[in-house]
Amino acid sequence: MSLFTGSYSIRQINPLEKVKFKYVQWLSLAIGLVCLMLGFTRIAKYSFFSIRVWGFLILGIISLLIWLKISWSDTAALISPQLFKNLRFSMQLIAYCFAKIATLALGFIFPIYV
Repeated sequence: MSLFTGSYSIRQINPLEKVKFKYVQWLSLAIGLVCLMLGFTRIAKYSFFSIRVWGFLILGIISLLIWLKISWSDTAALISPQLFKNLRFSMQLIAYCFAKIATLALGFIFPIYV
């Protein structure tokens, strides 16, 4: 029902344009974030100074630097790094991340105490 209602009431204002997908940006961003996540999660299993931890962390940082170098000069980047120059946006993003971490932590701790 909502599909029919939406297709009837929502109109396309701007003309559609074909956009090329940025595979290199997507791949470097994905590799960077996954490697950072794996590096931080392996700290619990291995020593912080282990090559298994630092290998993933260094690979993640290098991949994110590659993404930053590619995206900085691109006018139609996948995610524009110029967003992070805005202090208000960066602070709100940090506050949002802390709120999500707190919500996740309470989701684990609260049932244990109940």
